[in-house]
Amino acid sequence: ETIMRTLPVFQDAVVSGEPMPQSLPPGNVAELRSSPPLRGSLEQLVRLAPAGVPLQDTELAVHTNPEAGLERLVPLVDYLAAWKLLPNVSAWVLRTVERGYRIQFGAPPPPFNGVFPTVVSPEQGLVMEQEVATLLRKEAIEVVPPHDRESGFYSRYFIVPKKDGGLRPILDLRVLNRSVMKLKFKMLTLKQVVSQIRSEDWFVTIDLKDAYFHVSILPQHRKFLRFAFRGEAYQYRVLPFGLALSPRTFTKCVDAALAPLRLRGIRILNYIDDWLILAQSEQVAAQHRDVVLAHMKELGLRLNAKKSVLSPLQRTTYLGVVWDSTTMQARLSPARIESILTAVTRVKEGQSLTVKQFQRLLGLMAAASNVVPFGLLYMRPLQWWLRTKGFSPRGNPFRMIKVTRRCLRALDMWKKPWFLSQGPVLGAPCRRVTLATDASLTGWGAVMSGHPARGLWSGRHLTWHINCLEMLAVFRALKHFLPDLIGHHVLVRTDNTAVVYYINHQGGLHSRPLYKLAHQILVWSQGKLLSLRAVHVPGHLNMGADVLSRQGPRPGEWMLHPEVVKQIWRVFGQAQVDLFATQENAQCPH
Repeated sequence: ETIMRTLPVFQDAVVSGEPMPQSLPPGNVAELRSSPPLRGSLEQLVRLAPAGVPLQDTELAVHTNPEAGLERLVPLVDYLAAWKLLPNVSAWVLRTVERGYRIQFGAPPPPFNGVFPTVVSPEQGLVMEQEVATLLRKEAIEVVPPHDRESGFYSRYFIVPKKDGGLRPILDLRVLNRSVMKLKFKMLTLKQVVSQIRSEDWFVTIDLKDAYFHVSILPQHRKFLRFAFRGEAYQYRVLPFGLALSPRTFTKCVDAALAPLRLRGIRILNYIDDWLILAQSEQVAAQHRDVVLAHMKELGLRLNAKKSVLSPLQRTTYLGVVWDSTTMQARLSPARIESILTAVTRVKEGQSLTVKQFQRLLGLMAAASNVVPFGLLYMRPLQWWLRTKGFSPRGNPFRMIKVTRRCLRALDMWKKPWFLSQGPVLGAPCRRVTLATDASLTGWGAVMSGHPARGLWSGRHLTWHINCLEMLAVFRALKHFLPDLIGHHVLVRTDNTAVVYYINHQGGLHSRPLYKLAHQILVWSQGKLLSLRAVHVPGHLNMGADVLSRQGPRPGEWMLHPEVVKQIWRVFGQAQVDLFATQENAQCPH
């Protein structure tokens, strides 16, 4: 589940070099500051819940059957009446719940390709047998009738190692995904979580059992989700892991389910099957937990009590990040840090790694960069080195690339635990100091709170590309106004889109000189500024900095038109003394 859910995201991050809109699944909570987390029976819930909190709804939601993980899946259509009561629920969601998901093909579905069996080693065969038996017991798959086997589309399973040393079967749907529509949708990002947490918040984390399996597949489309193993053919009855649109489909259904809770003022964030409830007091968090669990029960959404942390805490792990509302700090979980350190330290000079192995390494870095403040900045050196080696995420994944000393230097920062242990300050910035900058081929200009600054280019700067001059203008302006900027969140307003991109994305891969300048600025800002962001403004809205960059009149040298001055003097009498006048703007006769 974890691999198929995150692999496409890792690949996108490698291609674009940007942080992922999502993170790895959460680990266990460590070093909790409150009562022990609840992971189990109803009796524990009764014992740990704050006094006065109603539990009748919670009783309906918590599994007390120790074999609940293997029980038959109850289709959501059995709860259709409750889904129809949701506010503003879309016809698509109701149709999906009632009839099953119709795979959204963007091209004709692949034709029948034969009944290709999954062939594995004896050890892997035992794992596959257990997987098939579990899926049959849950009724997530069904046996294909003999008369219908010579149709549809068959995919193979492959086996991958798990972190705990076991093996995990994954259905390879890459060929089928080529025919599926590429539909965009918004998922929860770690930046959103950072902005949503308030000081002294209490957290409850909820994990859904068999998340995608909640959504049935339209019977006519199950034939495209077939596989064969040891003489038998099977097809999925529910949404499988590995289908490109599974995350979108499930998230749209969950968003509809959570809509009434949010309308009631319950703060709840959802990323696939991982949910986070936030509240300003322990009692309110417990009350909202009970409301959410009862709501889940009404809609047929199954709780994974073992992986949920139902007792309210002020320090919890969610999406692989430790969140602490008392210190208002976020950090990668110890498991995530250990995973990165292990992967990086395995890279040795002189050895050769495949493109796929480098993709995995970049994926780990991109995921961590959502939390580590300058993670992307220190991922760029590895990306630039790989470019010199002809690296392409879309190329042959098994092509070998030899590790050099420069590659190891690019990984230096990622080997330091203190670097990986850094994290952002939680909460949305209450105020940003705004700085407007601009550059021309002759000079630079900036304005902050009505105060101007400017300068001329000289020497080698006169030959620089305008994008680099615009970035240098930002650096000069930040240094000039540093006494007023230190210890603040800073927002740079510029009419240059390249500058905006390279600051906000901590560099880039299109211009090495621009990347080096962005690197200098961001490294310099560490310890001085709380954060540095840039926003694009049209040139006509950035006139102050623009005029200064072109070395127009200084603000002190502006003057009224002489005819206007004469009219004023005719009414009020002629002035005798010019205050703050220079030779260029003097109005009084000498």
